[in-house]
Amino acid sequence: MKKHVRKLWMAILAACLLAGALPAWGKDTAEAYRIGPSDIIEVIVWKEDNLTRRDLLVRPDGRLSMPLADDVVAA
Repeated sequence: MKKHVRKLWMAILAACLLAGALPAWGKDTAEAYRIGPSDIIEVIVWKEDNLTRRDLLVRPDGRLSMPLADDVVAA
């Protein structure tokens, strides 16, 4: 029974890859979207809730302000 389930999942995965339903991984993925001015992002600092920022606006110069780090280029 387990062999059949495994084969079924492999077939579904192969069909999704052939149909382009899964995201493309590789060098094109990094260029799919770039953070830019007027974007709103969330920065989570692990185990430091007081440094985590939600709804950070990327300024027109492409930077954002973070505590202890001052101005950071959003990239």
